[in-house]
Amino acid sequence: MQAGVIQYTSNLEGVNAQFPDRLFTPLTETKFNVGAGTLFKGDRYMIGLSAPHILASSTTVSHGAQSAQVEIYSQNYYLHVSYVFFVSEQIEFKPSTLLRMTKGSNLLLDFNANVTFNRLYTAGIFTRNLNTCGVLLQAVFKNARLGYVFELPRKSSALNFNTHEISLELSLDVLAGHSKTMTGFLKMRLRCEGFYLPRIAQIFRDE
Repeated sequence: MQAGVIQYTSNLEGVNAQFPDRLFTPLTETKFNVGAGTLFKGDRYMIGLSAPHILASSTTVSHGAQSAQVEIYSQNYYLHVSYVFFVSEQIEFKPSTLLRMTKGSNLLLDFNANVTFNRLYTAGIFTRNLNTCGVLLQAVFKNARLGYVFELPRKSSALNFNTHEISLELSLDVLAGHSKTMTGFLKMRLRCEGFYLPRIAQIFRDE
């Protein structure tokens, strides 16, 4: 279970609309929401179902006598299924899929297939709803995980650029007794769209 407050901000003053609308105004809303999920895990399989935002949220925008209902976000549901095949003592093959369901939208389906060597080095391929495809690499060290992801859009995708992502996770022994494989990680991520220009760099702490 989780609960929190989400602030939604939309600054539309810089948008040059072909047909201006008086209701096309900046918007700032703060909404309370709750989420829930469950996870079933065994030695070989993992099944997870979650709803990060259970409560749908909307607001009313008005300008003089005009008003309109604006949907801030809808409920989203996620179903994740994965299974591990032990090819040998050193090699593991793990296919997985993620189904995303949003009210009013089509179902989205992601496929992944990873091969792990000695539980330290991982290589895999993936596709997002058959619109993009990519490869991923990851290496696990004593107190760190280093990963790289390259994603390429297909002709059916609205994107027209490649994506590169490099991530570094450092283990932080915050509290005694914490499992470093599950908690206490500081994650740094650099995401680049195209070949040269970095778009965003994020530093955040896993909950």
